[in-house]
Amino acid sequence: GKLVGQFPSIGESHGVALVPSLGRGYADDAASKTLIVFDLKTLKKIAAPAAGVDADAVAYDPATRRVFVMDADGHAVSTVDAVKDTALGTVALGGAPEAAVADGKGKLFINIASTNEIVAFDTWKLTISARWPVPACEKPHGLAMDTKTDRLFVSCENARMLVVNAKTGSVMANLLIGKGTDDAAFDSERKLAFSSNGDGTLSVIAER
Repeated sequence: GKLVGQFPSIGESHGVALVPSLGRGYADDAASKTLIVFDLKTLKKIAAPAAGVDADAVAYDPATRRVFVMDADGHAVSTVDAVKDTALGTVALGGAPEAAVADGKGKLFINIASTNEIVAFDTWKLTISARWPVPACEKPHGLAMDTKTDRLFVSCENARMLVVNAKTGSVMANLLIGKGTDDAAFDSERKLAFSSNGDGTLSVIAER
């Protein structure tokens, strides 16, 4: 329970990704519109490649070894080469992204909260490969994935969690969760999906 380290001088950070294989961590800084790259052992800053407007969630794709930053107010996704620590560009998404998850095979899935959609993004070509409306999900916030079964778990502000087929975009289940969701996670060992909710609850969904 003791503090073992602290990273100084970072403003308005919303997302972080840790990559032990590279010995690096990545935290967005919305104030400076950058992605802070830091050493996992020393917590010293290594680089600060450019990100977009209102940098929010951060996701790492092991297939391409690239880091993706959701630029919420910028309605875009920014890409950073995790090996060279350089910005590779920003791609418009047509709406405000909220969360993202990589399948480890070259696809990134992104919640578009402002349009109630899920975008499938090619992490090699840096292009949108599919756009799936999820009208039953108001302002999708949390996003998690079972990469073995290709299922997405999308938590929604209207107290629902949708289970979505990551290959076709079809909705497989529509489940009740707590109110005010902001994040989701998946436990691959126990086959459980989670939604942390603003009403002070944690919703647990068992995958069958």
